[in-house]
Amino acid sequence: MIIDALVRFWNGPEQLGPELARSIRDAHANAPTAIDASAEGIHRAIAPLGGAFVMGLQSQSIHASVPNEHLAELVRRGGGRLLGASGIDPTSAGALADFERSRSLGLLGVCVSPSTQQFHPTHSAAMRLFDRCQELGVPVFASRPGLFSRSSSMEFDRPSAWDEVVRSLPRLKLVIGEMGWPWVDEGIALASKSDNVFLATDGLVRRPWMLYTTIMTASSVGILDRLLFASGFPFESPSRAVEAVYAAGTFVHGTQLPPLPRAALRSIVERDAFQALGIPSLSPPPPTARPIFGFPGSIGDRKGVTS
Repeated sequence: MIIDALVRFWNGPEQLGPELARSIRDAHANAPTAIDASAEGIHRAIAPLGGAFVMGLQSQSIHASVPNEHLAELVRRGGGRLLGASGIDPTSAGALADFERSRSLGLLGVCVSPSTQQFHPTHSAAMRLFDRCQELGVPVFASRPGLFSRSSSMEFDRPSAWDEVVRSLPRLKLVIGEMGWPWVDEGIALASKSDNVFLATDGLVRRPWMLYTTIMTASSVGILDRLLFASGFPFESPSRAVEAVYAAGTFVHGTQLPPLPRAALRSIVERDAFQALGIPSLSPPPPTARPIFGFPGSIGDRKGVTS
C-alpha cells in the first residue's frame, strides 16, 4: 500500500500570506497548469494511492492561515484514506487551544514550520506543544510550505535544532520534511539517534542525484526503515514522485556507482506511514492503487535496480 506522508493543502495561495503566495506564483508562472492544492486537486492526485497525510499551515509572521476546519472537512470527505495534520503556530498565544480544537475536529497530527513561523524548536512555547503531542501520541511534522520565503529564518529548519527536543521527549514521533534539506546529513544523523525520527522524501523527489545519495547514506547507517515516501504535493504529483524513487535505482546504470537495491526502494514507496507513526490505516487501499503506476511485474527487470 502506498501512503503519501506529506501533501499540502490550501484553497488558494492567498491563504499562505502575501509574501509566500507571490513567491509561489512567480516560481510557477510558466508552468503548464496552475498550482492546485485544493480539496479537488488533492482528491485527484491521491486517487491511485492507499492514503495520504495532509498538512495545514498557520503562521503569524507571514499572515498565513489555512483553517483547520477546512482541513478537517477535506479529511471527512476522503473516504477514510486521508489523515490531517493541523497547522499550529507555537508562537501564537492560543497554540495549545488551537491544538485541542484540532483534536476535536479529528485531526491526528500537527504540522509546524520553524523557518516560516520563526521559532527555534526548543522555544518554551513549542516545547509545551510538543510535550502535549508526546502525551497523546500525536506525530509532529516539521515542514516548510514548499519554498523559502524572503523572511524565512533558515537556521530554525536545521535538523540539529531538534536534537534537544528529541532527547527531552523520546516518545515524540517527529517527521522531518525534505529529509532535512539542505542539511540532509543532519537529518540522517538525527534519525540514527532515535527510532521515533522519520525523514520524508518530499522535495528530494525532484532532485534525483540528492535522492540517490541520501538513500545510499541512509542505508549505510541502517535507517531505511525511517524513510517515508512523500510527494510534497502540489509541487510534485504522487505518481511522479513514485516514479522518481524507483528511477533513483536506474540512473546510475553504466557508471561505477553502486546500484540501489530494489527491495530498498520498494520498502520506501510501500511503507505504511500511518502504521509507522502509530496510527492504524482507516481503510484498505483502492484496488487500482498499484496497477496505475505500472510497477508490479516490471520493476525487477529495470537495469540498475538489484535485489
